[in-house]
Amino acid sequence: MTQKILLPAYSKIASLFDSLNIDLSPAEVHGRICAAVVLNPKGHDKAFVEPILKQLQAGGMMTEDTQEGAIADLVLITYSQLVEDDCRFELLLPSDETSFGARVKALSLWCAGFLSSLGEFGLKKETLDEEDLNSFLSDLAQIAVVPVKEEQKGTERDESDYVELVEYVRVGVISLYDNFV
Repeated sequence: MTQKILLPAYSKIASLFDSLNIDLSPAEVHGRICAAVVLNPKGHDKAFVEPILKQLQAGGMMTEDTQEGAIADLVLITYSQLVEDDCRFELLLPSDETSFGARVKALSLWCAGFLSSLGEFGLKKETLDEEDLNSFLSDLAQIAVVPVKEEQKGTERDESDYVELVEYVRVGVISLYDNFV
């Protein structure tokens, strides 16, 4: 049995990004990475990481000096999680101790980053076989524009809906990845 490879804590990545002057949410960057992994399911070596790093650099999201350590490990962990058949993949989002509004905002940014990279890497809805996957991408577009304030508090029902939504996104990404394998 292989050992589960976990993503680093969101707060740890956020602190690292702050120290490196990367002016993006870790959730958005992880969404971008996940899209690149989904569209390149067979590449996991250095050559695979380079296009993702160059995309982030070209978008002004990071400099050449900061890209290697900060992002490369995150790419490789994400790839490892997606290729395993035991659904180990997880979204890089703030912990449950973080305010409801901040978690919803991070999920929104994750979805925006994911969709942005899918477009930048050239995915077109017409290339997907299944209507469910097209519907999933449309749902992500709606999540990406959810208006929320970070200090917003959630009810028990809101919290439950959030957990279901995160699981829906997680499973949808796995399904999309499986479509390209």
